[in-house]
Amino acid sequence: MTVPVSDPPAASDPDDDIDGRIVRTELGIACATFVTASMLTTVALPPTGWWPVPPVALGWGLLTAASDRSRAGLYLLYGAGVLAMAGVVWAVVTTESFVGAVPLVLYGLGVGSAANRLLFGVVRPVPTARRKRERS
Repeated sequence: MTVPVSDPPAASDPDDDIDGRIVRTELGIACATFVTASMLTTVALPPTGWWPVPPVALGWGLLTAASDRSRAGLYLLYGAGVLAMAGVVWAVVTTESFVGAVPLVLYGLGVGSAANRLLFGVVRPVPTARRKRERS
């Protein structure tokens, strides 16, 4: 009895492999950010409510989309991240009530990054500039 020989599998597209790796990594980071924010909500939440989450998510989603498309967008994302970290440190040092806003900022960051990667990685392909950066 002989085993039928099947056609060899077609070579996979290298862009698909890179896209898959980018999507898995960045969605994993977004999920970890969301879980961290969920754990921190058990500690404290500000009395202001959840209104900071949508603007942070929109801003971070736009910044990550810009960073996918150009080096200037990447530097803008880095700059925004540094300013955000400095702002959090300054607010925690100067006031006690700001600690509860940290989970809300993290929720916004997680939602914004996940929305960008779902839109440009799952629904539409990852931008070419992001693929080139991942290859190097």
